[in-house]
Amino acid sequence: MKEAQSHPDLPRISRSLLTPGAQPPLSQFGLTLLRHVVATSLRYSLYQLGLPLPESPPVRLLGLRLFLDAKPLEELLTGTDGGSEILAALVDPGGASVEALPPRLRATAAFHRWRLRLGLRRARRSLSWRPDDSRQRQWVAFEECLRAQQRSLGDAMLAEILAVLQRREARSRGARPGGALGSAAWKALQGSTSSFSSLGPLDPLRPSWAEDCDHYRGLIAGLHAEALEDPLPRPGLRGSCRETYRYFLSEVSSALRSFRDSAVGDDVMSDGEDLFFVPFQLCGELTGDRRPAWFDAAVATNRAERAGLLESLEHPDEMRGSPALADQIDRTADWDLAPLSTLP
Repeated sequence: MKEAQSHPDLPRISRSLLTPGAQPPLSQFGLTLLRHVVATSLRYSLYQLGLPLPESPPVRLLGLRLFLDAKPLEELLTGTDGGSEILAALVDPGGASVEALPPRLRATAAFHRWRLRLGLRRARRSLSWRPDDSRQRQWVAFEECLRAQQRSLGDAMLAEILAVLQRREARSRGARPGGALGSAAWKALQGSTSSFSSLGPLDPLRPSWAEDCDHYRGLIAGLHAEALEDPLPRPGLRGSCRETYRYFLSEVSSALRSFRDSAVGDDVMSDGEDLFFVPFQLCGELTGDRRPAWFDAAVATNRAERAGLLESLEHPDEMRGSPALADQIDRTADWDLAPLSTLP
């Protein structure tokens, strides 16, 4: 077992790679689904780069938001060629490189940048279900879609890592790249609504912007010009992960609504939103004829937790010490426009 080395200059927990800036607390369904997708996508990305894979998800859940945890990542990557730069890209994407990538890793990264730019979304497959399917079939269809989309979601995270590596290297040479935008966010700020299915809260509890285009078009038009970079940064691979994930949530939203409506009609749930206040891994237990004995108490507890967090301050994107000692901030006013926040 390799000995882990300390990196005191790096954040100990961070969400700057995937979900920086103002973010409302997720539902418990949304948080556990995101945890599964991030953990699987991270393993995929590290595998593609020829690096060791974590045995368990290197994440922390705070305030119903997901952070990457530097400690298990440090233990995993320390001593591998280029591991320190990959670690820094994951938890400190706004920093600068301190060492060059080794030739093998640089060549691998160049190959994947070329591959991803040719067709990041070609692996997407649509959800196969019908409104009259049984509740069990609707849930199976959701799980099948999740598995089918995993490569696309994995490529999106790999794209983020590769984009951050380039931006960190540019800073080490003295460049100052501005905040990055994903392609859907960039199009929205240009006045297009064609990609609104890729924008919105990263939670199936809430719809994408495509379901209320006029409202969000108005919000964007009301932004102060001085608050936007002029000219706007051209989209690249950065921002791929949150937009690809939101697009996936948009694709499965109709099946989830049908599933919950069927469960309410059969008295397996009392309220359609109850579905989103249990971990997604337990939702297979809602395919039967009876309401699970644990369901009502779990939903009540989880609803109360999220309601309290909607009125609470949130942790900063990066923390170098204990979260309990971190200064928390109020960013509720920016939650609606979180998909347009720039990434470091």
